Amino acid sequence: MPLARKLLVALGIATVVYLVVLVVWGAAPFAFSFDDAFYYFTIGRNWAAGHVSTFDQLDRTNGYHPLWQLISTVPYLFGLDGLAAVRFLLVVQLALWAGAMALVARIIVQSVDGWSRLEARPDVRRFCDAVVVIAYVAVIANPYLFKMTVNGLESGLVVPVGAALLAFATGFRGRFVSQTTHRQRLVAGGLLALAFLARTDAVILLAPLGVWTILDGGKPVLEWTTRVRRIIEIFIVPAVVITTYLVVNRVFFDTALQISGSIKRLPLTPLRGALAIVWAAIGLALLLAARRPVKRSTRAPLVRRFFSITAWYAAFCVGLLGYYTTLQSVPYLWYFAPLALYGTLVIVLAVADLAQGAVLEATRASRPPRGAAVRAPALILCVPLVVALAWSVPSIVDPGARALMVHDAAAGRWIGSHLPPDARIASWDAGTLGYFSDRKVVNLDGVVNSHDWYEALQQGRTAEFLAARDVDWVANHGSDVKGRDPDIDAQIRSLFGDDAIRRVTVVYRDTYTYSGTLDGSRTDTSSKHMGTYVYRLDRAHPGR
Repeated sequence: MPLARKLLVALGIATVVYLVVLVVWGAAPFAFSFDDAFYYFTIGRNWAAGHVSTFDQLDRTNGYHPLWQLISTVPYLFGLDGLAAVRFLLVVQLALWAGAMALVARIIVQSVDGWSRLEARPDVRRFCDAVVVIAYVAVIANPYLFKMTVNGLESGLVVPVGAALLAFATGFRGRFVSQTTHRQRLVAGGLLALAFLARTDAVILLAPLGVWTILDGGKPVLEWTTRVRRIIEIFIVPAVVITTYLVVNRVFFDTALQISGSIKRLPLTPLRGALAIVWAAIGLALLLAARRPVKRSTRAPLVRRFFSITAWYAAFCVGLLGYYTTLQSVPYLWYFAPLALYGTLVIVLAVADLAQGAVLEATRASRPPRGAAVRAPALILCVPLVVALAWSVPSIVDPGARALMVHDAAAGRWIGSHLPPDARIASWDAGTLGYFSDRKVVNLDGVVNSHDWYEALQQGRTAEFLAARDVDWVANHGSDVKGRDPDIDAQIRSLFGDDAIRRVTVVYRDTYTYSGTLDGSRTDTSSKHMGTYVYRLDRAHPGR
């Protein structure tokens, strides 16, 4: 059986297993998603109900990435709601993930090239194939990495679009200018536009790819007019799409940029500026290093050849890493999905290199290249990958890891059955709670708010903003100290104003042990005693 078929069979088995888990397991919608995913679901439900682009049905927001938001509206248009709609969208993302991993398999097969450097020994090739299949499955099926794509968020599109770009580029060895047709260049531009619509930080990709196309002079060297024309053909579609997006945002939301990005953006200080330059320099160094010829004697030739074709994407990953660790306040796990995609390919190709190298070394030593020659390398890399796969499973099945979202959902249902229909509730972590409450919930951290809320935060007018929207309730999760969370108490008085609040009363409290992370990126998974609360605010000056 050819390597391509083996990889696809393995992918098919993994896909069926995850499909059963997503459809049958009752906790799957909470185990595989993040709280922020429910912002998409709520906005999609509001869109389907005719409430334009809004989370709280009070103000417009552009705090989302457009392509996934459009898809997130589909199940509600067909009458699905609640967890059924969430499962539907997770299954859609599973299909997208399977397509992306099929493209990853295709790239691996093209890179291995039938083990052309090995002797015509079927037993050796079969064993090398087995090593690659094990590594491939161990990486792509790892629940931690799987959740970076199938999570109810926009990374479910980022990964397949990125895989399509990488697979497309391998067809002409990454020579976007010198070895492409007019049609191929337009397709490349279309994929870049899709990458931007999938997640707008893909605008960072345009810089390394722009440099990459400038360096692609071809042999013989193309005339500068031809090169400029071809570069324009690549970037004209994404340029039009990005410009249109900014204009539409400005017209409908009073700001060209996403409100979520504006909220989390750190001020540019001299130190952060210097760090940004360092990250850019690293990316440029990768692009220049990739231009060096790949010699037959090069160590790790498969990885090196792949890098020589796709260094522009590696530089993009460096740019993402630099941007979110330097210029953004809270980097979340799914922001780095492109790094996981690229890392998957590098890891599997590194395993293939190691297996191939062991066989070649045995051949040079005048020993028959038996299957035993590659068993040690297989154990060196495949066993840790399989162990990592097994180690990641508890992070998905652990009830404590999803406790926060489960109890926020319970609080949302309580709000829907106990608070009046016209209740206005505010919350910092409003995704799951807002989705299940069936009430107007104002998101206080600004991720899915209006530009007016952003300005109110900057100008210290939050109390006026919230009073104008008749917000008399606050709901959120937090630590549990003597029946309430001191941080929530302090934040309430900070946003609503000490002179505007006469009394803050806890009317709902649900405590639990949470073993996940609070910002989606930290590695601290120690158990925490937490609670989800609903507060009633008695106003001294309602301002109505």
